[in-house]
Amino acid sequence: MPDTFWSSNAVIIFIALFIIFDVLILLRIFVFKKAKLSSGDVKYFQGVWSKILTEHDAKLQILEADKLLDKIMMKYGYKGSLGEKLKKGASHFHDIDGLWAAHKCRNKIAHELHYQVSIQERRRVLQQFERAFKDLGIFRKQS
Repeated sequence: MPDTFWSSNAVIIFIALFIIFDVLILLRIFVFKKAKLSSGDVKYFQGVWSKILTEHDAKLQILEADKLLDKIMMKYGYKGSLGEKLKKGASHFHDIDGLWAAHKCRNKIAHELHYQVSIQERRRVLQQFERAFKDLGIFRKQS
């Protein structure tokens, strides 16, 4: 009798774990599914990025690039502040640490009155944002 008790409990536990796993997979597929960007979205975001690159003010470039990243992440279905979106969507990016550094630079610009951006920092930060936009499919390879 004790052997059948443990065997039947093990089967029930296995079935319960299997059901929980299936529910989590279905939630991931249907509830947490990220939106795809339309070709119109891609073209729009490319245009915004082009305008950002023509801006002469380094601080404004970085603020606008950060804002663009936030909009793209929102389009992919992420909610919250950009920091929260980056935490949730970290797997999209090849260099999440570099992107965090770019976002932190934006925060310094926004919150520190006399913060100055060097030419090297400007270049590095804009490269990080561009790499992130590539990771998110804004710049697709031409075939």
